[in-house]
Amino acid sequence: MEKNITVTLSEEAISRIGQFVTRGIDSTEEQIAESSEQDGYTQEDIQSSVNEIREAQGIMSRLLQAISDADLVEPAGQKASGHEGTDRSDKINLASIQDGWALYSPNEASTMDGRGFWNIESLWSDEEDVTTFPAESVGNYALPQSLGQDRHWINLALVKVTTEAGLCDALAVFCDSYGLPHLSADEVLFAGEFQPFQGVWLRQFINQWDRAMEA
Repeated sequence: MEKNITVTLSEEAISRIGQFVTRGIDSTEEQIAESSEQDGYTQEDIQSSVNEIREAQGIMSRLLQAISDADLVEPAGQKASGHEGTDRSDKINLASIQDGWALYSPNEASTMDGRGFWNIESLWSDEEDVTTFPAESVGNYALPQSLGQDRHWINLALVKVTTEAGLCDALAVFCDSYGLPHLSADEVLFAGEFQPFQGVWLRQFINQWDRAMEA
């Protein structure tokens, strides 16, 4: 028996559901592989578990298709403007990966009381005045001059993630967003070819992970 229900979900909630189901499927597949090598498990037991996996994948596929087909409208006042000063969440989601990019210079920040964030109108500024860019600008935007030419792209949402647990969640969101395997960041980075912003995001993640592990 099927019932139609209406549920309002945030983008973050949808991402979390996807991660949960993906991890559950991965875990179940590992258990099946282990069970097939042990005594006491029949082919019927294994096939039953396989059927459960296929059912879960089917449900997620239909859910994602329904979301894709829906006319999603952001609440008034919540849509990102793309201009400097846009409110930024500390949470990692697809929107923060796609639109939350900025240019930063450590040298400028150290010599100008923290004003190391690029603003297209007032040049090197405080973070609250930073100009944010879409992912397409990474690798294509003409870089400004900085002391020692050390300016580089950063993902603003990722910068704020400093704990091991938070970084693990961030990498999971990144991999799920682009259909990548759940491996360590360096393995993902060297396993394939990426758009410029994706490679920059992964390298930033690796640097932050190393600092978190040293803390």
